[in-house]
Amino acid sequence: MSENLDDNQQIILETVITLVHRSEHSLMYIDGPGGCGKTYLTNTIIHYLATYDIPVITVASSGVAALMLVNGMTAHSRFKIPLNVGPSTSCSWKHRSPIVQTLRNAKLISWDVISMQSR
Repeated sequence: MSENLDDNQQIILETVITLVHRSEHSLMYIDGPGGCGKTYLTNTIIHYLATYDIPVITVASSGVAALMLVNGMTAHSRFKIPLNVGPSTSCSWKHRSPIVQTLRNAKLISWDVISMQSR
């Protein structure tokens, strides 16, 4: 699909595309050392899905990481996560708010550097 991806990235891309087209629910964690192409792969997936008008939510744990993603935002900003989080903290969304509609419509949520997210 993309001649710039290595074999492992190609497998991940094809797996994500298959899952999204089948509307299968799954969790996928992509790990690797810095500079191996995780963000490039994520952006490739986002570009592919955008060509088919498939809704994607793209977030990152930090503002710097979010800037590297297509349509990236911090998770706190996108999901309205409170900055001070405790054991009973939750996001408070109104039933018909734009974020709820966005979450309902999304076929993929991509969260870059999720390992850096606390709680």
